[in-house]
Amino acid sequence: MLTLLLMVACSLQAADDVDAALAKFRAAMNKAKSPSEQSAAILDLRGMPDEKTLAVLTPFVTAGAWAVRKNAIHTVAGFYDFRKKVVPILLNSLNANNSEPNAVAAALEALGKLEDSSVVAVVYRYFSHNNIFVARAAVQAVGNLPKTSSIEPLLQNLKAQEKALANAGSGRVGPVVSSPTGGSIKPDASIRKNAETLIAETNSSLTKITKQDFKTSADWQKWWDANKSTFKTD
Repeated sequence: MLTLLLMVACSLQAADDVDAALAKFRAAMNKAKSPSEQSAAILDLRGMPDEKTLAVLTPFVTAGAWAVRKNAIHTVAGFYDFRKKVVPILLNSLNANNSEPNAVAAALEALGKLEDSSVVAVVYRYFSHNNIFVARAAVQAVGNLPKTSSIEPLLQNLKAQEKALANAGSGRVGPVVSSPTGGSIKPDASIRKNAETLIAETNSSLTKITKQDFKTSADWQKWWDANKSTFKTD
């Protein structure tokens, strides 16, 4: 009986702490005059995983400045005990944040940490995203959610990036693009840099899933052809 009473008391105290934290959050948001101040208020809720907190933070996952969205995504992703509710929120944010690549990348990164491998079929779609940060986050997320079914999509992505790298400088390139660090960058240099980044990330994800270590799609394909009938992730 004493143990039960202590558990009830702790639960009530936790609920009071959440309510106090949310009251503080609302006051801070009312006073906030910039995305950085809003982000600070959101990050203050990281230690308050609760359904009430999740409900309050959910709108900020898809609204406001990209920095606000990113910090809201990172905060709710930390609510691991509520991941069954968090995962659908993050999946929804991928489309809702389509115009904010940094927020999409943050959601993909978060999905890779929530140990729900059912999301990989959606994440595959972002392998070929035209924003390098989104594409890289998607490849990394799949590597963190090891599934045998991910090997083929990763292999196809590796082949595509190897082709892009081989074609860089051939004239078959797109328009001048913005550099992630500001200004502009020559098309060939951008394609080459992005392809090299995604080749490295794809190799890394394949290694995480298979515990093998190859550097080219030809070597990966040779290994996969010899092992796919029996290979299973741990």
